[in-house]
Amino acid sequence: QKNDKGIYEGMNQAIAEAKGKYLIFMNCGDLFYDNTVLENAYEILKDGEDRILYGKRFSEDIGVVDYPVNLKKRHFYYSTICHQASFIPKSAFEKIGYYDESLKISSDWEFFLDAFIGGVKYEYCDKIICSFLSGGVSETEKGKKISDAERKLIKKTRFSTAEKIYIPLLNTKLGRFAVSAKRK
Repeated sequence: QKNDKGIYEGMNQAIAEAKGKYLIFMNCGDLFYDNTVLENAYEILKDGEDRILYGKRFSEDIGVVDYPVNLKKRHFYYSTICHQASFIPKSAFEKIGYYDESLKISSDWEFFLDAFIGGVKYEYCDKIICSFLSGGVSETEKGKKISDAERKLIKKTRFSTAEKIYIPLLNTKLGRFAVSAKRK
């Protein structure tokens, strides 16, 4: 076991040492949802095609949290997928890079966004992958402030000016009306 200076340095050490094809990162208190999770993931991933397999998460205080079946870049503007509910091929880290250790809270969000932008394939699994323990540092007031500041910096370089206008507009009634009118 090596000493590390933070969660992302520890995760990067694990990536570098990993011998398997896929990685999943569980934090203290997180568990696989049930004893079929790994078998189900294997059945989906055994074809050998590298992609991030992501699914639902469960927590006692929130219940089941689901994610879009077909991810779009705009999903990552406000949200991400849960790293505890995602099987990530080691090849994705080799292609995109490891977690940014200068970030304290949002490096996994940045990685999933960069993987999407970089053409890593994603596949949705309609199953609960993990039981997630709420109450971590990212959920504290201080953690939320740090996360907001980190994400703001990341958005500056990952989203165009047009996307920064268009994506928030989609969350308004006018934006939803314009999109639905365009489809008719």
